[in-house]
Amino acid sequence: MPTSIRILLFWTFVTGFLVAAPLLIFYTFGFRYNFQTGRVEHTGVISVSTIPRGANVSVNGKPHRSVTPTLVKQLRPRDHLVSLTKDGFHSWEKTVRAVERKTVFLDSIVLWANRKPVLVTDQGNIHLMNKASTALASLEVTGAWTEVWIEELEKNTRALVARFPGSQPEKVGLSWAPNGERLLMSSGASDTLVSKRDGSEQLRLNERVPSIQSAWWNEGEAEDLIVTIGSETRRLNPVSGEVSMLFNTPVETLFGREGRLFFTREGAERTHVVSRVGAEENVIAILPTGSYRFIESRLPYLLLFEEGRGRIVLIDADNHDQPILLQTEALEAHWSPNGETRLLYTNGFETHLFYPQTLGDTLIDRMSRSVASVAWHPSGTAIVLAHQDGVVAYDLHEPGFIQTKLNDAQEISRVFIESPGGRLLFLGTVDGVYGLYQQTIR
Repeated sequence: MPTSIRILLFWTFVTGFLVAAPLLIFYTFGFRYNFQTGRVEHTGVISVSTIPRGANVSVNGKPHRSVTPTLVKQLRPRDHLVSLTKDGFHSWEKTVRAVERKTVFLDSIVLWANRKPVLVTDQGNIHLMNKASTALASLEVTGAWTEVWIEELEKNTRALVARFPGSQPEKVGLSWAPNGERLLMSSGASDTLVSKRDGSEQLRLNERVPSIQSAWWNEGEAEDLIVTIGSETRRLNPVSGEVSMLFNTPVETLFGREGRLFFTREGAERTHVVSRVGAEENVIAILPTGSYRFIESRLPYLLLFEEGRGRIVLIDADNHDQPILLQTEALEAHWSPNGETRLLYTNGFETHLFYPQTLGDTLIDRMSRSVASVAWHPSGTAIVLAHQDGVVAYDLHEPGFIQTKLNDAQEISRVFIESPGGRLLFLGTVDGVYGLYQQTIR
């Protein structure tokens, strides 16, 4: 081969190497040239994880090499169609924008099992899930008695814990302790009972505290009963039965935690929300006159429900300038179960997420048909809405909320999701039979 040709080939290879090597390095580090804009772009990453794991991932119709949890790398900064599929589950699909030099997280996407609801019982129409979503209390009529049954959802066992005379279950009140371990049952002030959820430990309040007028749980403690007797308000330990004085005046609702007590006091034309630390009392908010009770409060946020008007009031106990953060009509309101400070509420037609730290309010959906009940998935990344035509799940990864129809049940009144999210339970009608149904969702 002539020397001139060898020299030409040598410099061709050297030039090719000097050009290709930097391009290869830039490509490896995620740089791409955009011929439409004439600029160099840096790629982004989308991180995907699902509940349950092991879902197949495809991006823009092309299968990804691994199942969830996974990282989809080297995506140009634009919209990409991400699809998730798993045998036996509803599919999930959403347009997600990749961002230069950043990772977009799609964490804990809930994939819902494609199963049919199964009847648990057609007895009774009053059921109450504890806050931990691990036990379900039910009222059932047997002859001339109203029976209280508790189902341990994880153990799949049921226990009869109490019987009250009469066949009108609506006259028996049920209330779970905040930790979900004990149930308060009342058939009038003269017959009030606290039972451990397996029925092993029971305390009749009327025997321990004669002349009791009312009893309710302090939502700020694990197991703390508040009772009113005449003009006094007392605290009762349901384990030891020990009684201690709180106020020498009656109180209708109370929330106490971390050495702070919050309660309402009726004024001439307003209801005062009062904070007490030791012997010092301060009015932290003034509300329209009404019958309020504390529900699911998370300090410093106090959540009250006004029973007469069907409204919720959210108060920041540490904000002295603007303590009232939210006043609105609501049938239900629940805090996010994953520790984030988000409040889910519905007024029967609109369902919202409220962010008290920023005062942001996100509309999830507005319906022409009535919403009967809402519930969080334990992950905090999805919710379910029960309306006249069935139960619908909503994925909360923004922007937009992906909907998944779970069933076509009718006349639904309540919906629950057990922890850790394996079953959906609801009161409704399926194929003409009304009762309590369960549906595997995981």
